[in-house]
This record gives sequence, C-alpha cells and structure tokens, in this order.
Amino acid sequence: MMNKITFVLPTLKQGGMERVVVELANFYSKQGFEINIICLFRAEIMYFVEPNVKIRMPDLEYNGTVFNKIKVFNKLYANLKRYSKDCIVLGFGERFNSLSILACRMLSLKIFISDRNNPLANNGYLNDKIRNLLYPFANGIIAQTEFSKGHF
Repeated sequence: MMNKITFVLPTLKQGGMERVVVELANFYSKQGFEINIICLFRAEIMYFVEPNVKIRMPDLEYNGTVFNKIKVFNKLYANLKRYSKDCIVLGFGERFNSLSILACRMLSLKIFISDRNNPLANNGYLNDKIRNLLYPFANGIIAQTEFSKGHF
C-alpha cells in the first residue's frame, strides 16, 4: 500500500481549492501518511498546515506567458522527481492539471486530478486543447458534479 501522497496546486493562498488541499493533507498526515504539497508559485500560506507536511514552493511568480509555464513545468518535474517517488499525486487547478499529468506520466507516477471548474468554461483555446488532450492520461478525475463527471 502506498502511504505517500503529493498534492500539486498553484498556491496555498486563500481559496476553496487551497482549503480542501490543506484539510486533506492535514487529515492524511495525522493518519501516518507522508505528505508533500508542491506549490507552483510563491505566495503566502493562509491556512494552518501540520508541521510534518512538507511544502515545496519555488521562487516563481505567475505571469501567464508560455515561457513562464515552461519554467513552472521544469520546477514541478524536478520536485516530483526528487520528493515524490512511489507516491500518489493529486493535482488541483484546472489551468495546471495538464502540466501535472504530463510530469507524472514522464516519471511513471499515478496521478489523479481534481477539476473544480465548469467543464464547458473557456480557459483559452490552447489551455482547453491541452486539457482535452492530456486529461485522458490521468489515472482518475475527481469531479464536482455528475455533469462534469460525464463530460470528462
């Protein structure tokens, strides 16, 4: 049984997705799981995180450019390779789940993604195309509604 979980999300600043990740991370750390949280960008942590939960935060800021996404991917890949061997990865963040899927597939890691967005929402032509291309390569998806589940 795997007892290591890595969460991937943009930041731990205030928000619903961030609160969910922290609640899950704290719960599973109390159950004896080894927990890593990989943030994609530097930001203030707005929630209490159990001391034994390891937070990996690069010195990057989000600016939305393709070059920035390449930098984010490289940092994510390096962090997953270094800290997430033999674990399950849970990715959060509609605009960045595709990067998590790609990195995990390259490293032969199991990846489950949580997409909390309306599946019909327009995230930009390129983001939508990449999502449609890569989501089928996730080991599973956590959807908010039956409609989302059916769509994905």
